Amino acid sequence: MSATVRVDLGARSYDVLIEAGLLARAGALVQPLLMRARVFVISESRVAGLHLAALRDGLAAGGVEMEALVLPPGEATKSWAHLQETVEWLLEKNAERQDV
Repeated sequence: MSATVRVDLGARSYDVLIEAGLLARAGALVQPLLMRARVFVISESRVAGLHLAALRDGLAAGGVEMEALVLPPGEATKSWAHLQETVEWLLEKNAERQDV
């Protein structure tokens, strides 16, 4: 079963696709939207432990390279120190303005 939920934000509206097995098709779905076949994923460790490998495999199947930064779980991660770590990581990875 597949469902699309519209998030209505006027000019910034977008759709959310909900479907079993979606991670396996991530590369095929995302690749046409990319300026270059590379994405940057920022996750917390519990979610990463459950889904990051499947996302990496799904993206790779569609020809998309993934770089991932895994941060500690919890509200304490929402800090200036972790923001700085994230920005420095993106700079080290040569993320560009139009990257996802």
